[in-house]
Amino acid sequence: MDSIKFNKRNCKMIAHRGLSGIKFENTCEAFYAAATRSYYGIEADIHVTADKKFVILHDSDTGRIGNMRLEVPNSTLKDLQNVTLYDEGNNRLTDHIPSLADYINICKEYGKKAFLDLKNRYDPADIDKIIDEIIDLGYIENTVFASFHFDNLQVVKGRLPNQKIQFLTPFVNEAILNNLEGYHFDLSVRYYGSGFTKEVIDRLHKAGLEVCCWTVNDPEAALDLIDMGVDYLSTNILE
Repeated sequence: MDSIKFNKRNCKMIAHRGLSGIKFENTCEAFYAAATRSYYGIEADIHVTADKKFVILHDSDTGRIGNMRLEVPNSTLKDLQNVTLYDEGNNRLTDHIPSLADYINICKEYGKKAFLDLKNRYDPADIDKIIDEIIDLGYIENTVFASFHFDNLQVVKGRLPNQKIQFLTPFVNEAILNNLEGYHFDLSVRYYGSGFTKEVIDRLHKAGLEVCCWTVNDPEAALDLIDMGVDYLSTNILE
């Protein structure tokens, strides 16, 4: 298998959970698969463990991806990295659940932007620790923070006023647009979400903001969105 090539023009492509259309999501293999291709950035999901470490996986537990179900907030990093991973075909993987450092170091090695999704509503102290770790790894200027939780992003903005930040939402309305403009957050929206139109894109561009659409795996839909003027597309397979 390979990625699906299309004419992305000037749109920046983000590999969703790594190149998850080819390799199992949120693993080092998926991140390397994206890193060795033309993607602008690599997206990953982060959770906080019981021992205040940071792991990369989408769900709040390992039941969907592993041989045992561990709740991330109640498990240590060591516990979680001892989980045996299985893909959708029930094939055992040699990879393990990555740490934040695993992910950032792959992005850094290959010069890819890190798009980091803060999955849950976090204590501000935990967000500070995430920021501190990325600063220590020397990659904060190449990291974009995203979240469905607006207060997470407010914490990032308070600590890093000039950081690129995306608010994740399945739909758009006037209150969301006003908040984006007020806080100067970019929009990351489900591409078929209600209220999302070219007029929204134009309005945000006029305010100096950018627009990302997730998760776009159909080349025709991607081309339509590029024609509308979106800046980024998050995808499992398009390149």
